[in-house]
Formats: sequence, C-alpha cells, structure tokens
Amino acid sequence: MALSVHCGSFNITTTDSGTIAVTGVGFQPGLVEFIGQAAAGTATGVVAGDANVGFMYGATDGTNQFVASTAMQDNVSPSNTARSINTNRCLASVNVGGASLDFEYSVSSLDSDGFTLTVNSAPGTNTTIFYRALAGADFEVGNFNTPTGTTGNKDVTTAFDPKLVKLYTVGTSTTTGAQTAHFLTMGVSDGTTHYLISTSSGDGLNPTAPRRAQISGYMQRYINSFGGTWFTGVPVATTCAMGTSKFTLNYTDVHATNAGLVCYVAYGGVDAELAIDTEPATDTTVDTALTFTPETVELLSYGSTSSTAINNYALTTVGFSDGTNHRAVMFADNYNASTSDEEYARSDADAIFYRNPNGTNVGDATATLQTNNLRTTWANTSGALREFIVLALADSTSGTTVSVPVASLGLAGLAPTVAISDHQTIAIPTADLTLTGYAPAVLIGNDVSIEVPTGNLSLVGNSPTIFTPKTIEVPTGSVTFTGQAPVIAIGAEVVVDPATGNITLTGQAPTINSIADVTITVPVGELLLTGLVPVMGGAVVVTDDAILYVTAERSILYVTGNF
Repeated sequence: MALSVHCGSFNITTTDSGTIAVTGVGFQPGLVEFIGQAAAGTATGVVAGDANVGFMYGATDGTNQFVASTAMQDNVSPSNTARSINTNRCLASVNVGGASLDFEYSVSSLDSDGFTLTVNSAPGTNTTIFYRALAGADFEVGNFNTPTGTTGNKDVTTAFDPKLVKLYTVGTSTTTGAQTAHFLTMGVSDGTTHYLISTSSGDGLNPTAPRRAQISGYMQRYINSFGGTWFTGVPVATTCAMGTSKFTLNYTDVHATNAGLVCYVAYGGVDAELAIDTEPATDTTVDTALTFTPETVELLSYGSTSSTAINNYALTTVGFSDGTNHRAVMFADNYNASTSDEEYARSDADAIFYRNPNGTNVGDATATLQTNNLRTTWANTSGALREFIVLALADSTSGTTVSVPVASLGLAGLAPTVAISDHQTIAIPTADLTLTGYAPAVLIGNDVSIEVPTGNLSLVGNSPTIFTPKTIEVPTGSVTFTGQAPVIAIGAEVVVDPATGNITLTGQAPTINSIADVTITVPVGELLLTGLVPVMGGAVVVTDDAILYVTAERSILYVTGNF
C-alpha cells in the first residue's frame, strides 16, 4: 500500500460534547498529527495575535496518543508561562499560570475517511486545529522514561524497524498535566542526522528571559532561561540509532534519581530524510536537495541564523505540507521585556511562517514537492538568513527485508499466507520457504522479491497460490506446489526464475495464469505441470536448455509470445 497523506483543518467549539468526527481525509489514517494554538479563533488565512500565546503538538496512531503544549501571557509583569504534556490526550492546550488546561480531546477511532475524537473538555473559545493524516506505512506513538543514575544507551522497542523518530518533552520530570514555566524540546532523527530545537521561558520574571537553540547532534537537551546556559545533571540525549524493531538513544547526562517523560512518534516502511536549509534574504525560491521525491514534508525552525549557541528570546515554527495543502503555526516570546511581549501566528496557506513579537511578518513559504527536491517559495522576507529543518517522507523504494539467513521459514495452518505490501523482500539465503495448509498463499505487491538463493520454495495444501506482480527467485533450488489446485497467478512484468532448479505444480488442476510480459525462466531445469487438468495461459517465455512438460489426462497449453 502506497503512502497516503492529507493536510487539513477542523474547528473545535465551546459547544463540543460527546464526540466529534472529522471527515474528508480520503483514506483511513494510521497516524494523525495535530498542531494548533488556544484562543486563536476560526478565521482562515493568516491569523495572528498577542494574547495568551500558545503552541500545541499532538499525535495518535489510533491506540496511543500524546500532546505537548506551552503558553505565555502577553503584556503582564512579571512573566506568566506554562506547559503541559499528556499521554491520554491528543489535543490539549495549557492555560497561562499552569493551573489548568483550556481544552482536552482524546482519540476515539481512526475511520475510513478521517477520525473521531472524544471531547473531554471543550475550549473557552472556538479554535481551528491543523492536522496531517498519514497511511500506507508503519506508525507508532508512544512514550518512555529517561534513564537515571547511569549514562549510556536507552533502547526503545517499536513494532517495526523505524526510519524516522521525533521526540517531544516539556521538562525533566515524569509529571503530566499543567505546570508552570515554559520548556519545550523537539528532537528529530533519521538515524544518521539528528537535530534539536529547545526553548524555555521562566515564570515570574521581570524582565523576561526566554531562550532558544537549534543544534545538530542532539535529541534532548534543556536550556536554563535564567542564566542562558544548558542545564547539567538532567537528561541529555545525543545520537539516535535505528535498529531492528527499536531505536537507541545515547544519554550522555542523566539525573541521579529522577526520570523524565519523553513522548515519541516513529515512522517505518517509508523513505525518510532530514535536511537543513536557509530562508533567503529576498523573496525567491529555495531548492533543498533530497535523495528521493518527497510525498510530504514537515518544516521546523527556531527562527534564527545558523548557530550552535543559545539565543535570546524564544521562537518556534512548525508546518506540514502534502504538496497541495500547507499548514503552519508559530509563537514568539520577546527577551528582556519589563512587560511580557508575545506573538502567535497560524496560516493555512504556508508550510513555514515567521513573525516577530512586535507583530511583523518576517518570512513565510509554501512547499512544492519535486523530484529529489523540496522547493520553498518565500514571501515577506526581512533579510535574516533563518535556518529551517526539513523532515521528508515518501513511499519506500527500498522496503523491508524479512530475512532468515540459515534456517527455514515455515508457515502451517488452514490458510497460511505471506502477505506483504509494495517494495518488500523475503530473503532466505541458505534455507527453505515452506507454507503448509489448506490454502497456503503468497500475496505481495509491487517491486517485491522472494529470494531463496540456495534453498527451496514449497507450498503444500489444497490450493496453494502465489499471486504477485514481481519476482520469485530460487537460483539453485526448486519451486514446488503440491495440492488439489495449485496456482501461479501473476501480473505484468513478472519473473519466476529458478536458475538451476525446477518449477513443479502437482495436483488435480495445476494452473499458471498470467497476463502480458511474463517470463518463466528455468535455464537448466524443468517446468512441470502434473494433474488432471493442467493449464498454462498467457505470454510465457521458457529459455535456454529447459524442458516444458504438461502431462495429464487432459492438458491445455496456451502460450503467446516466444517459445
């Protein structure tokens, strides 16, 4: 199944109760991500303001969920900031002061054309929420606690091999719900490249002291807004390695006794890549080179030029694009102000958006997804060369390998099935692949290989079947179907290729059904159909020194093309 993506919007209202359904996605999501702000109204286009500035990111895979949010009050002295993180909600926004949440929603279901949310508490003001829905790959939402006492690697188990991981935290403890003071960290990794955006803004300060940093080589790190330095003696994660059904974080600093809560989103079965680029000085386009053609991007930025240092004042922007629809939110918190000075902005026409605390737009861009390239088209630039991070995803071209290096892969039962999606490989280099049962089947999608280089592929049962549009390779072994009605049913451009072995179908009605451009290659072996009514139909090529046998009481052979 190919990757499906849709970016959209919906409103939550003061009268919401029970559940609300969001439709128009066009498919059943496997993951939904949310970005938004409290009290930002429901107007379309660019919406900006400076009262009770907030930011929210939430995610759900239909089973697990989390949401992180921050809030900063404008035009008060001393500063009034707050944060929250929840693992039983996917939408929530903390009120300034950190005493409560403005609204809370949790996942009810992921549906055929969207999703349904349970209303735990409605907002104080009607508000628009942005979302990105994805399907056709592996997605997992979860959380874990950081290690304590001893530094080193932390393995986080996932249900698949992750290709991209995002981490969200709002502090160094396991406390959930509303809290005072603003902390927010966002770490992203594709297993090779790692980036972190970290912001903080102390509560009860005059003048204000918000801080920010965007650094490579880190996944988790916290800024002390009072002194403008990095905290020590708290969790610090540097690299993130992708493994088999896990990702591994390297913790170079930890707290002696107190663990911290980390929420994550993992993506698998996709091509994933991180890149970094720079906003232009003037209104123009920027082309960011990638190693594949993206189908969706997420853009992140802390709104400053290239630097590994901590910068004064806090700013974060997050945006999504599916190439047609763009959604972005941002917040800014001014530094060294005797009276707090904040700004938020939301745009349903941009994939990234910058705005100063004084209310001036200083750069926004749409996204065009091109061959091995992301093009951002910029407007309202101010001359500042702000860095932004690109998280690109696409349908996998390399796929997943199910590998059994020195043993056999055997499936037994009424209807044992190997069913895998596009771009996959089942590799059994030195052993056998055997399916035994009433109706064993191999059902696979595009660009798929079943490789048994030195072993055998055997299906035994009443109606063993291989249905595939791609390749079955058994270079030195045999392909054997035994049962009442064994069938090879294959689509266009298919190769069934035992290089030095045999293809044997034995049963009452052994059949090869194929359409155009099919090759059955048995260079030095035999292609044998034995049964009451063997049938071969389609465009079949048997090459080299092979022998074709169709033997039975009634034989039917339909061959078109070369023979």
